[in-house]
Amino acid sequence: MKKIARLLASAGFFSRNNKTHSLDQDMYVKSGLFDANWYLSVNEDVRARGLDPLQHYQQFGWREMRDPSPHFSIWTYLTLYPRVRELGIDPLKHFILFGAREYRIPNPAFDPTWYAQEYMRTSVSSLTPLEHFLAVGGESGYWPHPLFDPKWYAASIGRPAITATEAYLHFLRRGCLANPNGFFDNNYYLGENADVTKSGLSPITHYYLFGGFEGRNPSESFQSQWYLKTNPDVASCGINPLRHYLHKGQQEGRLTRPPSTLSAKGLFSELASFRLASFMRSDAYIAFPTKDGMPDVTVVIVLYNRANLSFECVDSLCKVAHASPDLNIETILFDNGSSDETEQWLKRLRGVKIVRSPDNIGYLKAVNHCAAHARGKYLLLLNNDTQVMYGSIEAAHRVIDSDATIGAVGGLLVLPDGTVQEAGCTISKDGGCTGYGRGLALSDPEVMFRRKVDYCSGAFLMTRTDLFRSTGGFDEAYAPAYYEDADYCVNLWRRNYKVVYEPTAAVIHFEFGSASRKWAEEQQLKNRQLFVRKHGAYLETRCAPDQANSPAARFSVRPEHRILLIDDCVPFPWKGQGLPRSKALLDSVVAQFAETGQIFLCLTNKGDLDWTEIRKVVDPRVELRITDGCEKIALALAEFCPDVTFVSRPHNMRMFNAALDDHPEAAGSSKIIYDAEALFAVREARKQKLYGHPLSDSQVDSLLNEETAVAQRAEIILAASSIERAIFEQRSSKPTFVIGHAIDSHLTATSFDQRSGFLFVGAIHADDAPNADALLWFFENVWPIIVSRLGASARLKVAGRNFSEEVAVQCPSGVELLGPVPDLQPLYEEARVFIAPTRFSAGIPLKVLEASGAGLPCVITEQLREQLGWRNGHEALVGSDAEQFAEQCINLYQNRQLWASVREAAHQSVQSAYDVSAFRRTVELALAQVIEHADTGQVSRDAPQVL
Repeated sequence: MKKIARLLASAGFFSRNNKTHSLDQDMYVKSGLFDANWYLSVNEDVRARGLDPLQHYQQFGWREMRDPSPHFSIWTYLTLYPRVRELGIDPLKHFILFGAREYRIPNPAFDPTWYAQEYMRTSVSSLTPLEHFLAVGGESGYWPHPLFDPKWYAASIGRPAITATEAYLHFLRRGCLANPNGFFDNNYYLGENADVTKSGLSPITHYYLFGGFEGRNPSESFQSQWYLKTNPDVASCGINPLRHYLHKGQQEGRLTRPPSTLSAKGLFSELASFRLASFMRSDAYIAFPTKDGMPDVTVVIVLYNRANLSFECVDSLCKVAHASPDLNIETILFDNGSSDETEQWLKRLRGVKIVRSPDNIGYLKAVNHCAAHARGKYLLLLNNDTQVMYGSIEAAHRVIDSDATIGAVGGLLVLPDGTVQEAGCTISKDGGCTGYGRGLALSDPEVMFRRKVDYCSGAFLMTRTDLFRSTGGFDEAYAPAYYEDADYCVNLWRRNYKVVYEPTAAVIHFEFGSASRKWAEEQQLKNRQLFVRKHGAYLETRCAPDQANSPAARFSVRPEHRILLIDDCVPFPWKGQGLPRSKALLDSVVAQFAETGQIFLCLTNKGDLDWTEIRKVVDPRVELRITDGCEKIALALAEFCPDVTFVSRPHNMRMFNAALDDHPEAAGSSKIIYDAEALFAVREARKQKLYGHPLSDSQVDSLLNEETAVAQRAEIILAASSIERAIFEQRSSKPTFVIGHAIDSHLTATSFDQRSGFLFVGAIHADDAPNADALLWFFENVWPIIVSRLGASARLKVAGRNFSEEVAVQCPSGVELLGPVPDLQPLYEEARVFIAPTRFSAGIPLKVLEASGAGLPCVITEQLREQLGWRNGHEALVGSDAEQFAEQCINLYQNRQLWASVREAAHQSVQSAYDVSAFRRTVELALAQVIEHADTGQVSRDAPQVL
């Protein structure tokens, strides 16, 4: 202990002179582990007294157990490392000087040892694990702790788009008392283990370091002792059981607890009975929200016994109603002569209308009775053996309210085992009705897009109240039940109303909850005969019985055209890499064909499909598929039978060609459009020349020939610029259209004097990516010149995801790496100059166009000037080397008149050459050529262009 004390003394731990305090302050600031604003926000007394937060922490705060930032927990550190407590020293200072390099735990949500083993083994880094996570790992989605799942946590707090860093900070700021993953329940763990509270450790830390090995369970759904006993290989390795399950066991299919002997439906019913019994033992009641004015939606539920299932349905509806503040929901319950506990729990409801019938008049007649008294504009029919998911009623309402020709909207029905019951229904020629997608996973792309269908089940069916009444409601010839929903939807189609399936309107459906399967099947058979007699002419237009579950049968209306697009991934604009242009291309196809045709987007990169995020950028009527391989591409072509197939990027066209080489029949009569996106050979040649390895003319020519040759099967080529169009036309007879970017330009109003600082926008995907090269060159060669001339006013903000450790490490003073920024408009409003120091690339620089469209003038390189066809000093200032680039930045930053003229010229150029409507017109012309000339096989070479 004395030896350690001497070592600490030599490091200045016990010194109280001003010089040491000043050095300590510099150390704290540089470490990033002291957050002055946060310290003041959680210590009101310090803020109220106007004290310097860092000085207060040094003199008093750490002794009073006041944390310096969310990243460092004094209590956790001293509890885990009692020798630091015994020495009576500042734990943060100890961590900075010793603990960080010794991989000591700084807070409950970060394990440096595990993090380094998981993410830093393959790279040599000067950063500590915590620094690495904050600089690089968080943006890359890395887990900071083996029990903290950032993606799950982000979804659990309703913010699925946030980064791992943001999720980690949110968890820490909530005192680590939220649940860190789907198998850890803080309240359960604390409730079962009273000693954990006394230990002073957070639940996640206690379980991770001690509780898991002691056989304590993190939640009801995970049994630690059973997992270790069942998996001796895990026990022998000394690994926390939940850590193993989350990172290996889950993928290997290992169980979290002993398997239940009950079926999914049995468990569903048993839990419903347990919840109803608990409710009846309590003094609780269920109160629906009440609002003034006419309801938007009237929900009708018919009850007949099965009190447990009915209770779950009504309880779920009440929660959804409270969570839907923008909807005025009226609820009518019709009790069809129930003889079980239904009457007792109905007495505990508030804010609903209850209709009681002494006898069971049947489902159909009960619905018609309630519909006659409904006040809502829309009528939602809901089975009593369903549980409504949050957002479902809003989703259905949003769809039906958006189009007066939509007569009804149905949703995704989910079985208790977590698979699809139906995603819309098909009707075959013999009157058979089939729920599409039964047994598929809930996230399967086949059930995750909106489409027009033959009919949707009455288990969840929203329709127009006046339309339901005017058509006579459900035909009582089908009483007491079955086939009435199919009959109603066919009547809608025959009156030129559409029936639409909406996947985000979802309910869990017990199925046959109020009737035995045998009786239901007998009733279906009887009513099917009536249905066939009534709708014989309509049924002639339907599919054959053996095709009821085929892809074509999913759609009620034969499409005019089928358009298939093949690209790398979902076109999230914030990812860069040409994806904003891909999104504009997809949007153009959607605008032209979504209503009358079918659109398929095939992704060649396999990855997680986050449907919440996908539907923010991809129209809900577009069907997605993963086609990561030649065989899957061939299968997609054979299944979808597209009239037109877009293939983007050369590597995808090579895969497409390989698929057709192996399966030439798969393409059928599809006309192919090759979207080059950019000529990558051009970018590679520029990169090699820049790095001192110039390619010969013959080598460049060979690369270009190889890349352009992939388009031989195409009818039309789409190029990103006039320069690249010329290269294609030199090597191919195919007509080539120029489609650059679609910029929705809005001139920002902020004046020159109201602005300050520089701005760079772009995702940085790797150390050797164009944006990484641009910034590293700018940091080293240009920024020092700007700082020397502008002084403290020189500030640069970099917006975009950063996966380059080198950029994070080399980032100089005065430069702020913001990470992903969902809305760039405020940055365009505040910055004075936009920089684009790109030294090698292909295509058209989108971010320069977006900045110019927003009225933010740019300094660009000569290469970008050539790509854009702009003039130096007119639409932008151009720098050919570091000194000239810096001079142009300073000139544009200081010269008000020059700034205004460049801003105006660039904005006009973007408006005239990159207009969204012009982009769409060019896409329409390209499609028209291949569609109109499909019979002759001749396509005009007179291709228009949008720069």
